[in-house]
Amino acid sequence: MELDATISVCQAHLVMLVEEGLFGGTAAPLMRELLVLRKTRFRDICGQPMPRGLYTLVEDYLLNRRVPNAGSLRTGRSRNDLNATTQLLIFRTYWRRIVSDTSRLLSALEHAAWEFRQVVMPIHTQMQVASVGTYGHWLAGVAVGVCRHLDRLFSCCERAQRCPLGAAAINGTTIPINSGTTAQLLGFKDPVLNSVHAIAAKDIYYEFASILASLGILLSRVISDFRIWTMNETNWLELPDTLCGASSFLPQKRNPWLLELAKARATRVVGSCASLALAMCSEPYSNALACGKPLKNVSTAQRLPYSILAR
Repeated sequence: MELDATISVCQAHLVMLVEEGLFGGTAAPLMRELLVLRKTRFRDICGQPMPRGLYTLVEDYLLNRRVPNAGSLRTGRSRNDLNATTQLLIFRTYWRRIVSDTSRLLSALEHAAWEFRQVVMPIHTQMQVASVGTYGHWLAGVAVGVCRHLDRLFSCCERAQRCPLGAAAINGTTIPINSGTTAQLLGFKDPVLNSVHAIAAKDIYYEFASILASLGILLSRVISDFRIWTMNETNWLELPDTLCGASSFLPQKRNPWLLELAKARATRVVGSCASLALAMCSEPYSNALACGKPLKNVSTAQRLPYSILAR
């Protein structure tokens, strides 16, 4: 995923350099080589040592291939703004997956709430029966909570619409590049307002992780209710055998493994969010290795089992 994003940035930057007259010679061989790298799924560079990261791995490959003017790809660009841009591109991929799964869950909850709107059940507070309600009403309450998180996800993405490319190392560049062109080519609305913020700020990733952590907590609470409802003492909910595990000692015992697995995964992202916060805390407001790859701390978020409840 990171290689894909890196090639996308290289292609957009190359087009901009050509349009602005900043690229010496023809750009066709270089663009062709970038396209070949992607088409072959990077087989010629995968597994190669990269002591200085993907930035130099790709460029060293191009130079070793003697691609004309390959060195000019560095014009007006740094590893710092390249990494900041690729992280946002990767963020958008994660965001789309999460939004898709969360939307499916919301749709399933809405459908189930209507289907079970007349199924009477006790409503609990403090784990004690408090009043009489319906299963559909309870599911609708969960749906409202999921919908609120979906709104937050859309709001979060709206704040990730400025492209960092052009910030260079951290203080911009005197080379007359056109950051608006690269931003547009990469699907952003605008370039960054401030080069220091472009390199140093990681708040969008913490916001993303916080939303997912909150959603994970919501799901874990819902799953806790389901687990209680599968107990023999309540027997409100029965899972099919394919979603249960057999006891190694008691043949009549059915273990709700699906719910246990879902609860464990839903809470994992809470730890990822805490890990990201600790990595960023007290780091200088600049380029810092400790928080340079923030999405690696929240990558487990994409494995949240949103679709499990829909079953």
